[in-house]
Amino acid sequence: MMRHSRSKSFSDSLVLEDVDKGGVIVKSIRPDSSTETGLKEGDEIVGATIHFDKLKKDEVLRVLKLIEPYDENIKVLTKQDLKSGVSSLTFNGRIASPKEMLTDSYSRLFHSKVQRFLNREPCDAAKTSDVKIGDLNGQLLVPEERLHFDGN
Repeated sequence: MMRHSRSKSFSDSLVLEDVDKGGVIVKSIRPDSSTETGLKEGDEIVGATIHFDKLKKDEVLRVLKLIEPYDENIKVLTKQDLKSGVSSLTFNGRIASPKEMLTDSYSRLFHSKVQRFLNREPCDAAKTSDVKIGDLNGQLLVPEERLHFDGN
């Protein structure tokens, strides 16, 4: 049994319009609507979330059956996905691959935690002519007075 807490449906409160480049925008929101949509005119709708955690098995199956023609556009999230705090959506609304998410996570971590400790100025500690290979093991010999490290 579906439970509805709204007097009018969400979709009844919206007037939508196709966009030439593809997609759908909110043309207007009906003034007689008592439904709080959180949308405004001109918003491009790129996805919607349906929370299944308060629904019964039959209700979830009914919703999944209803959206079956759009299976290729569905991204199913588990409770664990939500706990991890990792968003699989990119800024343009498409679903990111695991590699993209990892790269993005690494980039954010690097820029927030590591980059500030790196010397931003070109290193003039040793000129190429000062560096000599000491032996066949590849040990580099640089005069000590030419070396300096930030933070030491």
